[in-house]
This record gives sequence, C-alpha cells and structure tokens, in this order.
Amino acid sequence: PVAAAHLHHGMRGADADADAAFAAGLSARFSLPCQVGLGTVPRERAAAAGAERRSPQDAAREARYRFLEAAARDFGADTMATAHTADDQAETVLLRVLRGAAPDGLGGIPAARVLGSGLRVVRPLLGQTRGAVEAFCRDRGVIPRRDPSNEKADYARGRVRALLPRLEQEFNPRVRFALRRLADAAGTDADLLRGMAHALWRRVATPAARWVRLDPVLRDEHPALRRRVLLRALLRAAGGTARSEAAVTGEHVEILDLLLHTGRGAADLAGGVRAESDARGLTVSSPVAWGPPAPFCYAVPVPGQVWVRPAAFTVRAAWDGARPLPPARRSRTVQIAYGTIGSEPGGAPPPLVVRSARAGDRIAPLGMGGRTRPVTRVMADAGWPETARASAPLVARADTGEVWWVVGLAQAEATRVTPGAGAVLRLTAEPDC
Repeated sequence: PVAAAHLHHGMRGADADADAAFAAGLSARFSLPCQVGLGTVPRERAAAAGAERRSPQDAAREARYRFLEAAARDFGADTMATAHTADDQAETVLLRVLRGAAPDGLGGIPAARVLGSGLRVVRPLLGQTRGAVEAFCRDRGVIPRRDPSNEKADYARGRVRALLPRLEQEFNPRVRFALRRLADAAGTDADLLRGMAHALWRRVATPAARWVRLDPVLRDEHPALRRRVLLRALLRAAGGTARSEAAVTGEHVEILDLLLHTGRGAADLAGGVRAESDARGLTVSSPVAWGPPAPFCYAVPVPGQVWVRPAAFTVRAAWDGARPLPPARRSRTVQIAYGTIGSEPGGAPPPLVVRSARAGDRIAPLGMGGRTRPVTRVMADAGWPETARASAPLVARADTGEVWWVVGLAQAEATRVTPGAGAVLRLTAEPDC
C-alpha cells in the first residue's frame, strides 16, 4: 500500500496553495490516501543562546520532516520515499565542495537512511536526472509543478543551480555526471571507514546520555578513524543542545584531537559542550544544557533485556555456559556466578536492577580481597567527570542494594566465576550509539 503526504509551509502564498491542491488532486486521481498539512515558518529567526542562526529553509526542512514522520505513523508506514534526483545530488556535492566538506560530506545525499524515529527514508530517483523524471511524468499526463524560490539567487542552492550550466559550458559538459560519480566514490569509501570507526568506537568509548569518555589509546589510531570517533563523541554530547549538526565544525574536532594528544586541558565547544583531557583519556560532555540528571532504576529480567533510557544503554542478561571470560575492569560484558550468590540451596537467585548511583553506594572490586570502596571514588579515580558519575548505570541486587557492577568500569569480587560456581549469567551493556 502507498500513501502520499504534502506540507504547505505557509511561505509562498497562492503559489503554495496551488501546490497543495495539486498534490491532493493527483493523489485522488490515483486513488491514494493523502495527508496535507499546513505549517508556519518565520521569515528569519535569531538563534537562541548557544545555538546557531537558522535560515527559513532550514526551519522549513525541519518542519517538513517532522510532519512527514507523523504522517507515516498515521498511515502505519515504515518507509518514506522522497523524489531527490541526480541533479539534486550534483548540486549538493558542489555546495559541499565549495564549503570545504570533509570526505564523508562529499558522499552527498544518501540513497537510504534511517531517522531517529526508526522510519526508513529511501530516494529511488537519485540515479535519474530531473529532466528524465519530468519527461516520465509528462508521458503519463502529469505536468510537474516548480517551486520558483528554488531558482532564487538569495539562496546558496539557487546560485549553485545557476552556476552549473556555466561550468558545463566552460569546463566539462558532463560536470553533473562527474559530481555524481564523486558522490558515489566518496560514499563507498565512507561506508567502509564508518564501519571501521564504529568498531573502534566500541573499543575506546564509554558513552552515556550526557557524556562520552574516550580511552587514551585512541591517540595511536589512524587520523581518518580517530577523527570520526571524535566527531561522533562531539555530536553525541551536543545532541539536544545545538540546533543541528551545522553547529559542529571541523575546527571543533581538531580541538578535541589536540586535547586528546596533549593529555591535559579543557575547552568549551558548540552547544555548551565541554571537553576535558587528562592522562586517563578525553571526556566530552554537555553539563550546561542537560542540567542535573534524574535518578533511575529498572528491573533486569533474567534472562532478558531492559532499555535504560536515561543512561542510553541496553542491558542484556543471558545464561552462559561458555568458557569463563578473563576478569576485566573496563569491559561492557561480564560474567557473574549468579546461581551461588545470596540464595539458599535450591532457592532462587536474587533479583537484579540497573540504576543510578546512590549516596553510600560501595563496591568490592575484583582483586581487592573483599575491601570495599565508595562507588563515586572508583569513578573519580577512573577520571569520570561529576556529570558522568551521576548518570552512570550500576547493576545491583534489588533486595539488598549491593552493587555488583559499575558498567564499563568495575565488577564486584563476590560475583567472580570460579570452578563449581553453578549457573553463570552474562551481562552485556550496549550503548545506543
């Protein structure tokens, strides 16, 4: 089943009214359900404190995607198709070249992506020119409408659109094809590097909702991967504070790289983001924007999983008959001797929760002979900032409150798997990104 959606931005008067009527009429002609929305976009809006100034086009695009996501939910759709063409791709790549984009940016408009809501966006016409699409429509009795504001020299895309014919005449008659080929090559390379950077991220990053801690071993990685990890940390910390990714620049990534390599210092970056470096690594956080975190507590089903939204983690619990893992202080996967802890012979093991730290919490870390330490002190000694300590997830007994695991940092000695330990439980904490 197919449905259509169209947003009237309230910006172009009678011309936009006619566009909306055209979309509704064409949908009716093909017996498609159609949802038409009306939005209002201010002509210009000054940026709020800490955010960048936004053009009406940026605001309209944001409003359009919000409306389309809502329409998709109403229709029960899991995929949305947009009509970006090969000409749009060429214009996008040229714009990014002129603005000095990084290699990832040269990949242009992706053929498919998944929005934060889980809605999949596909662009099936990226391989077709605008002229070919319009000819296809005319052959079927559909006369496409044009938005005249797309041609205006007031906007960067309109100026690039006017520039392309001159480039074709004076430099390369196939310049649009050359730009699309550049996008394809850059996008393919970026896919590979993104996969490698994701694997590196999982190895060196300890992320949570408000901060990311990067291990100093990141210094030794190839710059192409290292900078992608730094950019990811910066974007994660800026989420909810900067109005868009445009607030984050290559200069901010270079500052993070310098802090990482010097092992000391601090800097305030886009969107209230704070970066602090010491010998134990680099922390990127957003304390200004987020404010004090609220405490949380979730039951851990055994076996099963629970999404810990405030900490941006999913904690999974599964019975494990595999060979015991070597004890590791900073792992996001641990094994615990669950069947022999705190239960009478033949009785049920204690229930578990994942929660934030509480006043008075202590843990007896592996290898310390049962001696306990305050959980906040263990975190502080590891270099975790105060904002991180307040929102870091702990796995604890629900009945006694005893802390068994500070996720990604320390496991309790009482949970060590030894011969004859009985049932073994594997706990895994996976960050949302």
